[in-house]
Amino acid sequence: MNNSIFERIQGAISDAQSILVTSHRDADGDSIGSQLAILDYLKDQSKDAVSIQSGPPPQSVSFLPNLSLIKDISVYQPPADQSFDLAIILECPTLERTGDVERLLKKDMKIINIDHHKDNAEYGDITWVDSEYSSVGEMLCDFFKWSGFEFGSETAQALYTAILTDTGRFRFNAARGNTFRVTANLVDKGINIQELCDSIYFSKSPASLKLTGLALGCIRFTEDGKVCLIPVSKEMYQKTGAVKLDSEGIVDYTLQTASAQLGALLKEEESSIRVSLRSRGDIDVSAIANSFGGGGHRNAAGLTLETSLNAALEIIEKRLVDECRSKR
Repeated sequence: MNNSIFERIQGAISDAQSILVTSHRDADGDSIGSQLAILDYLKDQSKDAVSIQSGPPPQSVSFLPNLSLIKDISVYQPPADQSFDLAIILECPTLERTGDVERLLKKDMKIINIDHHKDNAEYGDITWVDSEYSSVGEMLCDFFKWSGFEFGSETAQALYTAILTDTGRFRFNAARGNTFRVTANLVDKGINIQELCDSIYFSKSPASLKLTGLALGCIRFTEDGKVCLIPVSKEMYQKTGAVKLDSEGIVDYTLQTASAQLGALLKEEESSIRVSLRSRGDIDVSAIANSFGGGGHRNAAGLTLETSLNAALEIIEKRLVDECRSKR
């Protein structure tokens, strides 16, 4: 553990009067679980803190206690007299990725940047970036242990969710020995891991399953099955009555054949295409995402393209095919 960085983080929190907590737009399990956990720590420290997120939490984490503490900036605005002297930004490689929350980040605010993405821009006054960690949730477990913070089962649920989702249910190589050690401590807090896993992965709506069916009907394979792409169009949402959040998990189907090495889910949004990338082994899709202005992990990353769905399919297919051929 890096005691020096822990001391600096705790010192900045101790000095702060009002604290803003945030993460990246299009929140995932790690960003939401980590925000809930740090809010509990700040409450224990008797700090005035609020978490403001760009966009709603994903449906898969709707079961988490205290989720209402995380405010969506599209429907919540801080009071006019509200000012922050410290921002804690979690799992967010750049300030721009905070989305609409960026406008709340003033020049006179101190920033603590905590992330495990290797492409982090290392912004802020205090930067703790370590790509050896599986998730920010795991990082916070180590910080809480060092600080002596004794949290309960609700925060244990949030941290377990952060780690579980960012490791792909402990499937990704980012899960290391420390990941399992801190997770064991979370389980010892009394959480029900079967209920938690079922809530995240096995509580889909009928509309979500219908959407998945339509999307899988349009699945595309190339390079002898090594590359798999799944498009989700606006029309699919309309036909099934599904919403954006109902597409969660469809990307996992891109790697469910034995031959698949690279996969992409392309979701048509109002004026752009959101692309989620997946890979096996040592193929680094975060590098692919970075080349398009996105980011993420070695085996799971994302990006946005300002084009049509058909054009995006062609662009991403060519990029994945080129990557696949380069590995031969």
